Amino acid sequence: MQNIPQNDWQPSLRRISPARRIFAPPGLIILIITVLLFAATLKIVHFSTPNYNAGWHVTHTFFGSTDVNIDPITFMSGQWELLWNCQLQNSHRDSAFIVTLHDPGTNNPIDVPIDTDCQTETHGSTYDYHIGTFYLEIGSVNANWTLQIEEQ
Repeated sequence: MQNIPQNDWQPSLRRISPARRIFAPPGLIILIITVLLFAATLKIVHFSTPNYNAGWHVTHTFFGSTDVNIDPITFMSGQWELLWNCQLQNSHRDSAFIVTLHDPGTNNPIDVPIDTDCQTETHGSTYDYHIGTFYLEIGSVNANWTLQIEEQ
């Protein structure tokens, strides 16, 4: 049995030769740092549209609290949507929100797409399929209203 002195045992420390070291070009290091910093600043943004049907876009928005005639509008798509909401003014019990489509040449009514009180129905939408130029007559009794027109 041999005695091995304890101070003779040491792990071998190998030196890596300069030829085996991995060096990255300074430009690559700068690029990696830039990409990491840029990625850390990115934010995910979600955009939504009022109508989720593809191809629809808002063409007009109106709001008020009294009767009004809207200047003539030309509808060429053959399908458009009226989105509306109304609220009672103060504590009135009687209210109305009525939209009538008129022929501007004769002033004759063509359609009544919205006729509601603002107690039971406070918002809604309706489609219309008329093509041409029309004006809208809005009747409002004790109601604040908003009307939005979308076309396809």
